[in-house]
Amino acid sequence: YVVNRLRELRRNATPEEKKMWTCLREYRKVGYVFRRQYFIGKHWTGTQLYYFVTDFACLKVKLIIEIDGPIHNNQKEYDVYRQQVIESSGFTVIRFTNDEVNNQIIQVCRKIELYLPDFKK
Repeated sequence: YVVNRLRELRRNATPEEKKMWTCLREYRKVGYVFRRQYFIGKHWTGTQLYYFVTDFACLKVKLIIEIDGPIHNNQKEYDVYRQQVIESSGFTVIRFTNDEVNNQIIQVCRKIELYLPDFKK
């Protein structure tokens, strides 16, 4: 199930995810490999099993990047819960809106660089 879902998410990436992916791939040149639609794990709440897939992940620095589109307006409680579970595993989660990615991609990338130790511009 998970592998097929990840493939589907990658094939149907939003324009904002595609734009962010272009930005993140540049960091590979300096040793920071990002993965897109990365399966971070599953979590059982006692009543429901959740599969957590992140928009982007850099395992080297345990950084998760999430792009929040309109759907996130209707799932704020779930997003908070999901982020707490992910952060309890030692990851840092940073979020950007579609608007930030579309209109301020340079500033978005600069914010990401703050989480990349020894990054040199």
